[in-house]
Amino acid sequence: MQVVYSEDELLHNPAMELTNGEWKPYVEWIDKHSEFEVIEARDYSLEPILNVHKEDYISFLKYIYQEWIEEGRPANACLADTFASINKTIDQEIIKKTANKSSSGKLGYYTADLSVAFMKDTWRAIYASAQVGLTAAHQLMKTSAPAIYALCRPPGHHASHSLAAGYCYVNNTAVITRFLQDYALEDMKDTRLIRQNGRKRVLIVDVDYHHGNGTQEIFYKDPSVFYLSLHAYPEYPYFTGSDEERGAGLGTGYNLNVPLSPNTTTDTLYLDTLKAALSNPNLVKFDAEAVVVSLGLDTWHEDPIAGMKGLKDPETYKKMGALIKLAAQGRPVLFVQEGGYTIEKLGELAVNVLKAEEEIWDYVPLRWNNYLNQSLDDDLLPSETRLGTVYQKAFYRQYTDETFSVPIPHDASLGILGPVIRAEAGDKIRITFLNRARYPHSLFPHTTEPCSKHRLPGQFVSTGERYDYEWHIPADHPFPVNQSSVVWAYSSKSEPVLDVNAGLFGLVVIYRRGTLEWPTPGSMFQRPRGIDREVFALMSVVDESRSRYLRESAERVGWSEEHLEKMKKRPGFRMSTEMFHINGYMYNNKEIKLEWGTRVRWYVVSFAPSVDEPHTAHWHGATLLYHGHRVDVVDLTAISFEVADMVPDNEGTWLFHCHVSSHFDMGMTTIYNVEKVIITGDEGW
Repeated sequence: MQVVYSEDELLHNPAMELTNGEWKPYVEWIDKHSEFEVIEARDYSLEPILNVHKEDYISFLKYIYQEWIEEGRPANACLADTFASINKTIDQEIIKKTANKSSSGKLGYYTADLSVAFMKDTWRAIYASAQVGLTAAHQLMKTSAPAIYALCRPPGHHASHSLAAGYCYVNNTAVITRFLQDYALEDMKDTRLIRQNGRKRVLIVDVDYHHGNGTQEIFYKDPSVFYLSLHAYPEYPYFTGSDEERGAGLGTGYNLNVPLSPNTTTDTLYLDTLKAALSNPNLVKFDAEAVVVSLGLDTWHEDPIAGMKGLKDPETYKKMGALIKLAAQGRPVLFVQEGGYTIEKLGELAVNVLKAEEEIWDYVPLRWNNYLNQSLDDDLLPSETRLGTVYQKAFYRQYTDETFSVPIPHDASLGILGPVIRAEAGDKIRITFLNRARYPHSLFPHTTEPCSKHRLPGQFVSTGERYDYEWHIPADHPFPVNQSSVVWAYSSKSEPVLDVNAGLFGLVVIYRRGTLEWPTPGSMFQRPRGIDREVFALMSVVDESRSRYLRESAERVGWSEEHLEKMKKRPGFRMSTEMFHINGYMYNNKEIKLEWGTRVRWYVVSFAPSVDEPHTAHWHGATLLYHGHRVDVVDLTAISFEVADMVPDNEGTWLFHCHVSSHFDMGMTTIYNVEKVIITGDEGW
């Protein structure tokens, strides 16, 4: 995980900021977390900040301390004692004109409360904090990393267009959001940005203890930003944060506040509420292209100025990160530091949020049957007798090199599958495997041969350990007639049944020699000639009752170990944990997108070590070439690896499903959409 940081952020350190009277530094030294790569912030100028904040307000932030000193006022007390908000009848322009006649007037006009103080280098810290966020946004797009952490200090989510409040001066989250929306990667070759593009949809998830009133105000009428906030209520800022605030104008419906009691909210209640909020139909339908998280760690119960009294388990923050990552569905996530004042715990809580190799997986994230067009909440929610559709999992994920510091974004269409490994006949595959899960696991090939007995893959790789695998693909590997590739699998062999049900399963595609090519200079991965698109479909039944992580999944819904053991003996429990899925999704909850007239190769796999049932893959709206025959159905045994070619020539949305009726009813269905793309020549390519 990359972390962006600037030492200039520590220049703003007014002693009066913490209410318990004890001076504390802003952050722990983050370089002690060796798994994080610390990146120094770059300078992107004032322009992105001025896309959010008014110019007169930024001028105030830059020069107010100097003006205060020039008026002969005390150097350690530059803050307001009277606020312009007391005037309700006078025209705002007149108030502003009068306020600008003195530094005290400006402080009262541009700040909202006594938490906003200024020191000699406060502006340098404010500016550095914004540049940290902008650097993180640029890095996120440049590297295509799935997540990055902007360690911003001072925080920002209480600041609006022209008002500082709650320790916040520049709204870092808003500046980052506009930056992600308005600029393409080519604009950032120079630090001065020059060209705006169509705005992208951005989801802001605010998990600070306090409501982000400034962020809400900035985007309240904007339909391109969906703002979600979980916060203590009633609490600072006292006048905003109710669930009645839903946006205005074109932004109506794009603001979701979830108030929580600071005295009665527990770890379990917080996580359940966050999960429900992230599953909100309007939020899911919004289909964000990027996610920005206002990461407040002041929800921790020991926080000296905030704290949810029932948030006492550090694991809660790891689960928060997993829930947000799950909701992002493979889209990039940028974590922005907001509140958090328990200095001795701040680093640990941040690491827990960001480090989630083990993940929480929801087989039905939309909570909706897109075939019958009806809600599934009543059928799928956990209860005293069933665990529902959300489970603790372990997945294979890929990194750019052996430092395991920069992850390669996971293709969301693969779902629970690991990254696809591609090789040609005669190749050697070398893999460095690092186990970050809590149990011993491995990465073992299915039908590939180790180079020699002393290099056999390790069957048990303990937590934190590495193992180097080397697989040899025979040069005379057989291929069906008129078919340039075959598909096999890899999985963990530590506990084969438990590990595959836990999610440790991926695919290997073997090609005829000379099939793979580099699509563009500098590409990281090769692609096969003569194929425009490869689609991978795992049609399988996961038995979560025989997963390595069953106990953890039960703990998530509040089951005790005794209750779990009781349920395991109950008739029908195992059936309730059998997930009939395609790539980890049920009931058409993940669409496959295809272009009309392209050459599409489907790899259809069935692999269920504990549920021995055949499947029948059926495509509506198209036929495929399969072993020399034109078909729309391919039969699968309990373990099958099949390849078929399609040229989609029928526009529209079509069903792809298992034709075994009971499997269809249990959710083994998805949809694929065929769209005709018309190139006019005006696209600027």
